Amino acid sequence: MKFSVLMAVYHADAPNFVRAALQSIKSQTLQASEVIVVQDGSISNELIAVIDEFKKLIPLVHLVINENNGLGWALKKGIEASSYDWVLR
Repeated sequence: MKFSVLMAVYHADAPNFVRAALQSIKSQTLQASEVIVVQDGSISNELIAVIDEFKKLIPLVHLVINENNGLGWALKKGIEASSYDWVLR
């Protein structure tokens, strides 16, 4: 079964929480076919570093950059970028 995992990050997210979320995705028994991370507006260099770190560990991480329009719009953009019918959040 192929599916996407979708998450959004924005400037106020703590890098250690984003790292923990990505690590959790990576450690699942059933691996996602792709991981879509939507950047909602500008984010800190620390958050960018965490995402870049996981792009190396999870080759299927895709970063979608969105204007700062809020979580709903960010998730909509992520669903539009998904390659699969099943999108897990």
